[in-house]
Amino acid sequence: MNDQHSLPSISETSNNLPMNPIYPATVLPDIQIQSNYIDSEQSSYEEIAGIIPNKDDPDMLCFTFRSFSIGLCCIVLICTVDRFFIYRTKQYNIPLSFLLLFVYAIGILMAKCLPGKHLKWKNISLNSGQFSVKEHAIIFIMMLISSRSTDAIDIIVVKSAYLDQNTPFVWGFLFVLSAQSMGYGTAGVLRRFLVWPPAMVWPSNLPVISLLRTLHEKETTTTIRWLNLTRIKFFFLILSFQAIYYWFPGFIMPVLCAFSWMCMIKPKSLVLAQLTGFDGLGMGTVVFDWKTLTSSLGSPILVPRYAAINMLIGFVVFIWVVVPIMYYTNLWGFQMIPIAATTFFASDGGIINSNFKEMMKNHTLLKMHEPILFDSTITVSYFAFFGCFTALLVYTILYHSKDLLQQLHTTLKKRENDIHCTLMSKYSEAKEWWYVLVFIISFIICGISCHFGQFMPWYYLFFTTLVAFVCILPIGIVQATTNISIDVAIIAQLLGASLFRGDIVSTYTFMTCTNQLVVESVAFARILKFGHYLKISARTLFFVQLFTTIISALLRYGITTYLLSTISNFCDIDGNWGCTKINRNNLIISALGITDFYYMLGCAIVN
Repeated sequence: MNDQHSLPSISETSNNLPMNPIYPATVLPDIQIQSNYIDSEQSSYEEIAGIIPNKDDPDMLCFTFRSFSIGLCCIVLICTVDRFFIYRTKQYNIPLSFLLLFVYAIGILMAKCLPGKHLKWKNISLNSGQFSVKEHAIIFIMMLISSRSTDAIDIIVVKSAYLDQNTPFVWGFLFVLSAQSMGYGTAGVLRRFLVWPPAMVWPSNLPVISLLRTLHEKETTTTIRWLNLTRIKFFFLILSFQAIYYWFPGFIMPVLCAFSWMCMIKPKSLVLAQLTGFDGLGMGTVVFDWKTLTSSLGSPILVPRYAAINMLIGFVVFIWVVVPIMYYTNLWGFQMIPIAATTFFASDGGIINSNFKEMMKNHTLLKMHEPILFDSTITVSYFAFFGCFTALLVYTILYHSKDLLQQLHTTLKKRENDIHCTLMSKYSEAKEWWYVLVFIISFIICGISCHFGQFMPWYYLFFTTLVAFVCILPIGIVQATTNISIDVAIIAQLLGASLFRGDIVSTYTFMTCTNQLVVESVAFARILKFGHYLKISARTLFFVQLFTTIISALLRYGITTYLLSTISNFCDIDGNWGCTKINRNNLIISALGITDFYYMLGCAIVN
């Protein structure tokens, strides 16, 4: 490595301590890092080395008046749009990629127009100079947290819209906030396993960081670039091409979103439509729309080759081989219903839509449709998940147990790290007990709100937490290394249905508390890694995440409460507010209980 790009040694950085970028009057304490825990001056992972900078400017400000004000406006905008559209039959949301570019222009404009005055409180400057990449990163973190789906609010919607049960505002808000904050506390405790180790790449962070560097860093030469284009010019060239191309699948030729050329050969063939159609198994269906291609599993570019091949083989074996065999042999009467569907069916093959709200209030009406039928794809998916969940735990024990034990031992006083941990050691670390305190307070508040808000008996929260703790680390490792997320809602739902037979609210609460603790823990761990890559102070990140979580929870719950109180026939299937976000299959399973659920799966077929 050239001398001009080399970093000072650890001893040099210890003797010349940096000033704290948040409170310049204080000097950060020396953090001893043993040399045998430093890999090199660049990450040994090619993906990280090519995207993440191995240098840092400790004097660069991140949490400024600019970043706070823009981020707060983004929180309000995202939460408002999300809540007003998420329960509508036709949903809409603001893409974060668009907002990321938009706030860049706003930040540049504020840097040029705002006066350089200082507020009396904390001597905060209105204009801290050039709009920096760390300010942009803080804004993105606030946007990312506020854009996350808050499943706990769905319980309030289910109680109000389907069961005519009102929830006091205070207990509802505390439940929503605490259910999300518990995941934040857990993520902070698990930093030693999911954030600090260089093997935890978190591929979903890389495109965002690449875009931020493209927007903020200036290139001095273009001689080695393709067509002599800088990164920023290349980015806007591809962006322009994408904007023009989207007119074809989006408006001019919608058939490009999913083109089933095999169905064109024999359009009236039912078998061909079932096997090759877009609403069937999709064999031979060609997709020319990137949005359609990435709608379910995200960008395939971020998934490692071995993981993508593994997913492809599993999909072909289960969906293209096992499902047709089960369907065309009429196993368990699958031919009575479509080969691939997103809903459950009555015993006569009809869709359970009419009087759905009445069925949720009176389970006798629902039992009149028994046995409830699954289609073959849902059945295979449930059984595959049981195997996947077991394999996940075994995989973690076999392949990561040694590393986890080593990290547990070494990271209490010193981190097993690469260059990025070395650079982050210049900043004050957020204490681990801060995160523990956040979790404990959130857990207590969640238990109290569960009791007084009549969600479920408070003592079952210990069980949901135990189940989530078993899943968080294995799922976090898989997502950090492969960008593949694994949902535990199914196993949580089955456990809840076995504990609260026929109690929809308690079952739904048990499932949501378990699943949201896992999902939020992994999501916050990803954000912590994002800040780790861009060298954002851990203490700044702690307060930004906590502030954003509180504000976004208040906005989301307040707007949802307003909608429930002002809109009639909320969650009406045939109306504009169809609540498609709420999975009615989960409500049916919650109403029937675990015994009838296994019966539907064919595990105990009688009569």
